[in-house]
Amino acid sequence: MVARHGPPRAHARGILRGILARRPRRCRGAAHGRPVGERRTPAGRRKLVVVGAGLAPAGFADEPGRLFCVTKVSIDPATFRSAPAALRSQPHVLFLAPDHVLRVFAGQPDPLHPERFTIRYEVNGSPGTIDGTLDEYGAVWTTVRDGPLAGSGG
Repeated sequence: MVARHGPPRAHARGILRGILARRPRRCRGAAHGRPVGERRTPAGRRKLVVVGAGLAPAGFADEPGRLFCVTKVSIDPATFRSAPAALRSQPHVLFLAPDHVLRVFAGQPDPLHPERFTIRYEVNGSPGTIDGTLDEYGAVWTTVRDGPLAGSGG
C-alpha cells in the first residue's frame, strides 16, 4: 500500500474552485484564483495564499465602468487527520473607467517578510503595485501602494 500525502491534485483543485465560487455578489464571475504560494502568519502558522483578480460590471446607471475585484483566500494545509480549511477575506474592490485597459501580473512572495506579497498591475500602461499581508488570524489584507488605482476604492 502506498501512502498519499494530502488529497489528489484534481480533488485539491475542486476544493479551491468551490472556495472561490462563494464570492460576494458584486464580484461573482469576476475572479480566477492563482496561488501566491506558502506564506506564514506573524506567529509562524503555514498558509497557502490564493489571490484572484478579475473584472465585473459596476452596475451603476449614472456612472458606467467596471469593478476590479481582488479576492483572497488563505488555506490551512491538509494533514493526515484533517482536510484543508479555508478562510476567505473580504474582497478588495476598485473602480475602473470604461476606457481603461487593465493588466494584472502574478503575485510575488516577499522573500524578506514571510507574511507579505506584492501584485504588480498596469492601467493603460501605467504601472502600480498592490501589497498583500497575511495577518495573525490568517486573513489576507490588500492595499494599493501606488499607481493609477491608488485611491479608487477599497
